[in-house]
Amino acid sequence: MPIRPLRLLAATIVSILLLIAAGRLDLPVDEAAPAAMSIEAVSAAGDSAGRAGAANPIAPAGLAVPDAQSEAVPAQSAVASAHGAVASAHSATSGINAFTNSAVLGESFARLEETFDGSVGIAIAPVGGGRVLSYGDWSTGDAWSTMKVPIAVAAVRATDGGIDADITAAITVSDNDAARRLWDGLAGTMSSVATIQALLTETGDTTPMAEQYAQQGDDSFGGLTWSLVDQVEFTARFPCLAGGARVIAEMRQLTEEHRWGLAADGAAAKGGWGPDAYGNYLVRQLGIVTTPTGRAAVTMAALPASGEFEDATAMLTAMAAWLSANRADLPSGRCVSVSR
Repeated sequence: MPIRPLRLLAATIVSILLLIAAGRLDLPVDEAAPAAMSIEAVSAAGDSAGRAGAANPIAPAGLAVPDAQSEAVPAQSAVASAHGAVASAHSATSGINAFTNSAVLGESFARLEETFDGSVGIAIAPVGGGRVLSYGDWSTGDAWSTMKVPIAVAAVRATDGGIDADITAAITVSDNDAARRLWDGLAGTMSSVATIQALLTETGDTTPMAEQYAQQGDDSFGGLTWSLVDQVEFTARFPCLAGGARVIAEMRQLTEEHRWGLAADGAAAKGGWGPDAYGNYLVRQLGIVTTPTGRAAVTMAALPASGEFEDATAMLTAMAAWLSANRADLPSGRCVSVSR
């Protein structure tokens, strides 16, 4: 072959390699896209006694994770989060859905947001970790029962057995007594709060939970502040950790009254809610959404102007429908491997 064509071939190969390294070229996926692209997300349980009207200090927490074997190599979205730079030890960061147009998604979500009477927020990241998309005017507040998800995951990882009934109760009907027993059972070589803090840190979540817990002056964990962006860092990576699949299995078994928002179409889900000092309800949810190229972690919240719980869940259900309609454009990924 003449020298000139050889040089052209070499230059072409180098260009392709540079595009792949920059995340500008789609990579093949090792998992076929699901036949039905329904949302698989963390959806909602509520207070174990039903929505009682009074704040529950350890209100139900949300957990969302797909089966350990169906996780995906994280896809890079177009908008970077400061937290997205922290990579999970058990996941890769090469792009799958590298051409996600965050501006178009943002404009689409803004149109949806205009239809709501109240405040909403959403954060989206590829499963396995990566850059985060964040939209809406609500960004942080009380975790409520979404904090039960890391508690349940930590409990599975720290215990050989004997906690199955409490995990089921804490997740499927959001039983607060069961969640408290799981929490108390974490106090071993470290305190319960230190164990949860270590888990959050392992997933790249920078929430200073231990500091908050020390400052709040009571023994509740639902009142801890958890931002949507920090929460989605946890949600994106805990599917790749030991204990994640066990909790996800329960998230797919929510009782009928908790099937709103991401769980409206039967997705694995968990939510949390509670009223402020004036009785206005904040409702939160976290979960996993199936896309054509993998899975996306989602966290979202709604605070309706009416302050009514039912209005908040209706807003979350509308947001879940928006995610389903736009799933092909969501940043998505999967775990390269799962810790055992």
